[in-house]
Amino acid sequence: MTSNKDMPIVPTVVDTHQCDIKESGGRYITSNGLTKLEHFAGLAMQGLLAGGYCIDDPQNRLEDVSSEAIGIAETLLAQLEEKDCE
Repeated sequence: MTSNKDMPIVPTVVDTHQCDIKESGGRYITSNGLTKLEHFAGLAMQGLLAGGYCIDDPQNRLEDVSSEAIGIAETLLAQLEEKDCE
């Protein structure tokens, strides 16, 4: 089964088999578009930059923003998966 972070943010359910789809929970979804990880990382990056991440602390480089955003997104998705397992 595909992990939550690799699932599309807005999945499209289809009834027939297509070559570009993945099986998830007995349904088929298209794999086009942003994944949840990509979406949440983008939101995190937007918040970091809006909050002055690189401006307020000169030690933070622009290259670090994407790493921080991905870390935030992965942490969120991990916590959501833990909550689903409770």
